[in-house]
Amino acid sequence: MDLLAPYLENSACASRLTDDEIDEQVTCLTELAVTPAAAKCTLPAAFALIASSPSDPRPQLLAATLLERSRVRDHMCETWAALFDRFPQLDTALRYWVRWLNRQGKTDEAVSLLQKLFEDGVETDEDLVAQAELYSEIRDPGAADTLFGQLVGRHPDNVRIRVIYGKSLFARGDILRAFEILDPVRGQRLSPTAKAVVERNDRAILAMETIRPDSAKSYPTGPDALFNAVSLFAHRKTREISDASIDGISFYTGSLGAGGAERQLTQIASALHQRSRTGRNIAGTTITGRVDVIVNTIDASRGKDFFQKALQATGVPLSITQDMPAKPKAALPSHLEILEDLLPILPPNSRFGLERLVVHLQHQCPDVLYIWQDGAVLTGALAALVAGVPRIAISLRGLPPNLRPHLMKPEYRKLYQALVDVPGVTFSCNSKRAAEEYCNWLGLEKDRFSVLYNALMPLPTEPAHEDTALWDAFDNRTADAEFTLGSVFRMTPNKRGLLWIDYAAEVFRRHPKSRFVLVGDGDEWDALQAKAKLLGIADRTLFVGRTNSPGYWYKKMDAVALLSENEGLPNVLIEAQIFGKPVISTPAGGAQETFTPGRTGYLMSSATNPSQTEFMGFITHLIGHPDHRAAMGKAATQLAQSRFAFDNILGQTVRHFHGAHISPETDRPSNVTHLPRQIASTVAAPRVRDAYNIFASS
Repeated sequence: MDLLAPYLENSACASRLTDDEIDEQVTCLTELAVTPAAAKCTLPAAFALIASSPSDPRPQLLAATLLERSRVRDHMCETWAALFDRFPQLDTALRYWVRWLNRQGKTDEAVSLLQKLFEDGVETDEDLVAQAELYSEIRDPGAADTLFGQLVGRHPDNVRIRVIYGKSLFARGDILRAFEILDPVRGQRLSPTAKAVVERNDRAILAMETIRPDSAKSYPTGPDALFNAVSLFAHRKTREISDASIDGISFYTGSLGAGGAERQLTQIASALHQRSRTGRNIAGTTITGRVDVIVNTIDASRGKDFFQKALQATGVPLSITQDMPAKPKAALPSHLEILEDLLPILPPNSRFGLERLVVHLQHQCPDVLYIWQDGAVLTGALAALVAGVPRIAISLRGLPPNLRPHLMKPEYRKLYQALVDVPGVTFSCNSKRAAEEYCNWLGLEKDRFSVLYNALMPLPTEPAHEDTALWDAFDNRTADAEFTLGSVFRMTPNKRGLLWIDYAAEVFRRHPKSRFVLVGDGDEWDALQAKAKLLGIADRTLFVGRTNSPGYWYKKMDAVALLSENEGLPNVLIEAQIFGKPVISTPAGGAQETFTPGRTGYLMSSATNPSQTEFMGFITHLIGHPDHRAAMGKAATQLAQSRFAFDNILGQTVRHFHGAHISPETDRPSNVTHLPRQIASTVAAPRVRDAYNIFASS
């Protein structure tokens, strides 16, 4: 939806202004919009200006820019696209369009757009400069360098081209190459803007060398600037926190979207918040201060707000980093002013955290910042150090980025290598496998990371009316069924839903009295249904979609299968066992830590190339031996209640905040509580479970 379109449609009877009058109003409104609030206040005047002169690009460009300054998120990509479509001469509109495509993860689309726009060749040097800058915007340094190289080759003495190229290199953190490109213009008469670019690059090199002698020559990139910045805190001294109490815990993550990590964070934050309010201690520790959650964004259009209602229903305060005012200089203590010179070359996510999060943390003053997932570490770790947070607990929820290339960022490894040497910083993973892989990747001793398993929460079993109607219809048309295979997962390529359907078809071919239940939705929903129809099992397969009653559906299954390629600690395997269902899984991530192979489930040999023959052997045994299947289910329930007991994991978490090393081998629950007791143990559980999302199960 183009946000400017309504004002163009209502312009038929509007009066027309002269060029000078338009320029005057545009200038006035631009000068007034110095803050997001001021920009929002000036929007009505800008919209009126559009209606008065609908064929003039200036009012529309002004209004779109004011929407940006007002921090409007929804439909901005479409707005800039429509503006560029109306006025192809507006490079600013193109730049913002590309930027929003990139923000939305549509990098390929952004690249295709640029290629299409310039497919007839670049006619002028200005076009070449614009193209090079846009490739820099979408972080395609190879394409940008090629174009800038052509420009410098054609015009080696052109100061403007060198300054633009140097600014681009500086923005990537490549300060040595920027120095080389900018060196020929030194001593010349430069505009204030060009002079500022040269001086800023020089200050960054000096700051790098000041922190770590010769580092600017050895580490000329943004990731290394981040490493140097974190290194400033290698010998930091912080305020002491009591062994018997914790005065404030802030959880920090990217969003509250539909995912297993987000659900775990919501549950644990809600439980700690409740304990703080009631004064009930956890593992001998009382939470005396505020427990809150900080997220970078709550973007409903992208599903980033799924657990927001569940969190707020339990009373946990929620803050959004994106809405915090940017105050980089005010946030830096005097002894850390050198960071101001490094700030422009830090990775964008770390800059974002420094500019917005530091002041908030200084104001809240928590004893603990509990950071979840790699992306949030990149944004929040340096900000927490600058704010002086005594305990920074980093929770990593899957295999390291080097094993998940689509999530890899060049700054991760150096960031973690610097953080491991900082006092008060601790690391945990939610599986032994992930902890070992992180240590291997970073070159650390094997047990450097703690292991905190996912905490088991009771699942709602009361079905909604639509659930029972859906099941009854399916049960009637498959009344001959003697075995039901099911699963709960996001229908994305990583979960291998299409392969799951292939296997289901083979199960049905060999065992015609079988049927299948899949809970979840996602990008591959239509493809899975089409494949089930193609393979002739559409009538034997129930696609449930989302549900708020996962326990109801687990009860309908006889066994649960998961064929993922990559996992953290898959909740679906834990939950299935709670309901006494044997599981079959690939050895993805920490999957094998959720059950006992041969006793409560079956572990396949490969996550990369799972064997259908192996899978069918397991299924045939389950179908052919119902007594053994029942025994496996009983053992599965006992294992899940013991290994993932909520109160036990909560106690381990608090001990971890105090610096204790947590290991599943040494931290076993002394008293295993049964599920009804667990439900009573946390007031937060009933409300959080109402917002259960099947996306989070896998």
